[in-house]
Amino acid sequence: MRIIGGEFKGANIYGPKGKETRPTASRTRESLFNILGAAVMGSRFLDLFAGAGAVGFEAYSRGAKRVVMVDNKQIDLIARNCAKLRIKTDDRFHAIRGDALVSMNALISRSEKFDYVFADPPWGEGYENIILEGALLLLDDNGTLILEEDSKMDAPKQNSDGSLVLTKSRRYGSATLNFYSAP
Repeated sequence: MRIIGGEFKGANIYGPKGKETRPTASRTRESLFNILGAAVMGSRFLDLFAGAGAVGFEAYSRGAKRVVMVDNKQIDLIARNCAKLRIKTDDRFHAIRGDALVSMNALISRSEKFDYVFADPPWGEGYENIILEGALLLLDDNGTLILEEDSKMDAPKQNSDGSLVLTKSRRYGSATLNFYSAP
């Protein structure tokens, strides 16, 4: 896996072994960050279900002022990638070992806010609506939730009270990126 843009452009990072973790494809990541553009610079970025951390490292490489990654199984791989890229875990970069939904609630209880919440949960396990509800409490006023899911699935159109709505969807092979923000 390779970082596509920014400070670490071209750097290879370690990917997961086996088929248990499904990394966001390079083409999908490139398209995501082309859509977000320069707004990533200086943003606060949360990567839930981070896996090897390719999306979070891409945000960090492109100048996000704070990146938090959460994963329950691949955190050692994220640490190896930090070492390879010489990224120190500090206020700008933080990795959390834990269940994404439990960690999401812990971040909410600490009143943490993010400009972007990216979530790529295991496909077909019903996490989408839970993430939509939790992301509302994690996003800053003009924040965006990006939910990656199987292209065969129908994306929820909004959260329960309509305060986060689907604004656009982009399909890349078997994956779809769904963007949610306040109406």
